[in-house]
Amino acid sequence: MPAGSSSLAAVSGRGQAVLTFVVSFLVIGQFWTAHHRTFGLIHRQDQTLLWLNLLVLLTVAFLPFPAAVLGARTQPTDAFPVVFFAASMTVTSCALTAVWLYAARRGLLRPSVGPLQIRMITVRAAITPAVFALSVPAALLGLPVAVALWMGVLPLSRVLVTRVMPAE
Repeated sequence: MPAGSSSLAAVSGRGQAVLTFVVSFLVIGQFWTAHHRTFGLIHRQDQTLLWLNLLVLLTVAFLPFPAAVLGARTQPTDAFPVVFFAASMTVTSCALTAVWLYAARRGLLRPSVGPLQIRMITVRAAITPAVFALSVPAALLGLPVAVALWMGVLPLSRVLVTRVMPAE
């Protein structure tokens, strides 16, 4: 057996853990991107916004844990890891949405952000936690059902936003 083959076997046998890491990274990346876009529209902050932002950071920093629990799932019928991940995503989505809603309602946005843009972003911001909240009970039906809901977030947000936007 070639030198290092046991290490290669150990790494190759961890495909599910590697996949979970990639999914976790991509999810956190999506939240970071949404956070970056949100704060690009915020002109000033107050103490409450800073605390809400800290809550977002806490929930995002926690996400690798439920992702690892999901990745370590050994029984396809074990719904807890899927429910735990979906619930964690729901909480993180709600925290980020709370930041947006608070900033929009308190007049902390840049003057260039108009009512139509606020409405469009608010609809998008509300869709993600709603879909993840729906995926919590759906996760009891299995990972494929929950994943199908998670994958529906982007198309659903695009459809709903186009309905909120007036025709040009």
